[in-house]
Parts: sequence; C-alpha cells; structure tokens
Amino acid sequence: MGVCERHEAPLAYWCRDCRKSLCAKCSVLRGHDVIRTKVLLEEKRREMREQGVAVLQSVEQEKQKILVKVKECSLQLLRTCDASALADSSAHDVKDMLTDTKCTADLHFLMGSLMRMKSILGSLGRTSNESEAENKTPRVRRRRERRDSHRSDTHTPPDTKPSTPTNHRRERNTNATATTNTITASTTTTASSTTTTNNNRNQRNHTSTQFNLAPPMKKKSVDPSKDVKYAHYSQMYGTHGISGSCKAEVSSHGPLLGFLDPALWPLRCCVYDDDGRRAKMAWEDGRLHMYALGDNIDDAHFMIRLSVLQSVIPEDTPEVFLDLTARGRRLGRVYIRLWGHLRRAQHYLALCMGTHGPSYRGAKFEEVYSRGLKGECLHGGPYLTPNGDLSAQGVMDNLEWEGKYKGRQRKGLVVGAGSGRPDRDSCFDICTIENCSRDFACPFGEVVAGWEAVLAAVNHKPVREVTMQEVGVVVTDSARPN
Repeated sequence: MGVCERHEAPLAYWCRDCRKSLCAKCSVLRGHDVIRTKVLLEEKRREMREQGVAVLQSVEQEKQKILVKVKECSLQLLRTCDASALADSSAHDVKDMLTDTKCTADLHFLMGSLMRMKSILGSLGRTSNESEAENKTPRVRRRRERRDSHRSDTHTPPDTKPSTPTNHRRERNTNATATTNTITASTTTTASSTTTTNNNRNQRNHTSTQFNLAPPMKKKSVDPSKDVKYAHYSQMYGTHGISGSCKAEVSSHGPLLGFLDPALWPLRCCVYDDDGRRAKMAWEDGRLHMYALGDNIDDAHFMIRLSVLQSVIPEDTPEVFLDLTARGRRLGRVYIRLWGHLRRAQHYLALCMGTHGPSYRGAKFEEVYSRGLKGECLHGGPYLTPNGDLSAQGVMDNLEWEGKYKGRQRKGLVVGAGSGRPDRDSCFDICTIENCSRDFACPFGEVVAGWEAVLAAVNHKPVREVTMQEVGVVVTDSARPN
C-alpha cells in the first residue's frame, strides 16, 4: 500500500470510476464507487483463483487431446513396422519359391506355389486398403486435393497437351495395353514359383539373407575425410540411438532411400529408457505390445521414450501378458488386467515392464497349492537377478495387505502371495478353482484371456519347468473393450 503524495496518508481506498488509489483526505466526486483497497485486493485474488482454475482445466484438456494424438501416432508407427515385416517376409517367400521352381516339373507343386503367391498378393492388398481407409477422412482428402491442385498448377510440363476426350481415350487404351502386358508378365513369373519349406524359413530367421527390393542405385563418391549429414542407420545412430554426423557414403537420391537397403528390413520400433535399456515393440493380436525392458535388444529404426509410452497406458486398468513355456514348448499367452487403483497392481505392472530394474522375464512358477481342491492356485513370483540368483524382494514399498483389501477366492483372480513381507512381495498366485468360503489377503487383478495356458501350466509336471519366457504390457486398442 502506497502513500498519497499530496496528503502523505496511506492509499487505503480505490475509486472504481476514476480507477486510482485514494487516501482518506482525497476528495471524491459525488456518485463515484469507492471501496477499501484491502477489499479490492481480496476480490482480485478470488478472480485470479477462478481464472487460474479455468486455465488449468483447459490446459489439462489440451494435454489429454495431445496424448490421444501421441497414442494414435504410436499405433500408426507400429502398424507401419508390422506392414514392413509382412512385406519383408513376402519378399523372402517369393524369392525362395522362384528359386525352388526353376527346375521342377511337378505341376501340382507349381499350382500350389501360384496359389500361395496370389494369397500373398491378396494379403498385401488388404494391408494397403486398410491404410488407405484410415487416411480417407474428409480433412485428409481436402488436404490432398489442395496439394494435388497446387502441384498440377506449378509442375505441369510445358509440352503437356490440353485435356480432351480423345486424349483421355488414348490414355485409357495405353494404360489398358500396359496393364495387359504387366499381367501377362506377372502370370509368366508366378507360374515358376513354389512354396517355401519350413527349414528354409527357420534357417533364414538365424542368418542375414540379402535381397534387392529395388534396382541398384548409383552412389556418389564422397571424401571420407569430410563429415556427412546422412548415413546408414547403424552408423548414424550407433548402438545407443544417438544421432549425429559421421563419415560415410551417401546415396545421391537422398537419405530416405536408404530405407530400401535390404539390411534394414523389416522396419523395427522399440522403447528406450534413460538408463540405456530398451524394450521390443510388437503389433500382435490387433494390439500394441511392449515387452519388458532389457539390455540385449536389437537396434531399431524408430525409438519411443518410455515416459511417453507410459502416458498412454490406462492407469485404472492396465493389461499385462505372460508368455508361458515348458521344456522349450510354448504353452500360450496369459493376459491379466490389473486393478490400477491398488499399489500392489502397480508393483506387478513394474515387474512386467521392468521399469524398476528386475522383471518376471525368465522367472518360473514354483508349485500348485491345494492341487485338485477348492482354492487351488498356481504360485510364482521369484525373479532372476542380474547375477543369476533368485529374489522375491519387492521393488516398491507399502503394498496393501488384508483388512479392507481382502476378497473371496474366485477363479481367475491374481493375488499377492508373500504373506505381506517385503522380501516376498513379488510372489503371486493365480486362482484356478474358487472357494467361496475363504478370502484372499489382497487380490489385485484377474485373468481376462489365455486361460488354457494357465491350465496347461497347472497340469505340467513338474510345474517348476513352467517359465515366463516373456512378459510385458498391452497398449490398449479397440480390439478388446476395457
């Protein structure tokens, strides 16, 4: 509060009409609204609080919209990588069939190979149509129409003839002839194809097979002593995904054409954490899956920060998965939906993602409690430490136990099984036979898919051979409602 220069008295008042401070001795025009400065300050503070709340709410809504866009971009990126895997696998199949049918005289073999090629072509066509359908929104169509119109106005060759009905007919006839020739050539080529054997496919998974997706491109020689902005992916990003300049040879057609290098296919995407660990991403069963973080993850073309991906995982109902194997045989995948409001559920999620260090990857189930009786449970939880030892130590503290967290022994529930002890907090049970007369100390989730894999694990003897080969989390999509 200031002091009046004229009367040297505190400016304790404010005139709303004159919009200036007054002291008790200042004259006031009749009819003017004068209030105490303290009252005005409180009014303005209250107005600031209200405006602040409104602004923060608007910011939060905008953040949610941005997160939706981030999720859409992530899903689209993984769909693209999945499509590249299909294209890469199809190219391998076709090349193997062409090689295997060069000298064959078996008509049935050739016809089967031809049907296989048509099936591959159809699957590629479906993938392309799905991608086009996603991009055919009104906004995208208008944007493309404007872009195409701009290109036709600014990039039309000088010798282009005016569009006339005669020209259109000539173009259709030319296109029809070219299409007929293409189909004839394609039929001749596909007639000499065959089915790829499983042995060849397995061998290819363990070796690097080189093939050409496009004619060899002429490359420009560069001075190796100079730094080049664009280079091969492995040189450009190294083993830690850090971009920068390097000494290399660059295609004269631009850096993006480097993706046609057979060594780069199929395209891959992964998640990375600040500690240098990475996690594989895969588009499976119509949904995006993130596997647990680890150290031995291959380089990827696209990398998503872990914190970004975590922001699009549902907080209330995160869904995790366990891939079960026994003696090298796959038993199946179990999907578990967690009750995200519980700290114990967040603890289980952390062990499936590896965000706190250890994960359930490679962990084994220990036993089956009450086998064949009410309340039967599949028990597991101790995980492998970096030095190869087993530990059941929790990675978070203050986990719920008993009291209001109790729940009836119901089939499919996933429950804590460490007696509330921090050194056993990673242990859990999956209830396979309900017992309505007894309670679990703290259920925190339930099996929503893959029940046959759970039963296979229970029936396998010894159960200690059942391993959680892979674990991870599902980034939800429209394939399965929450």
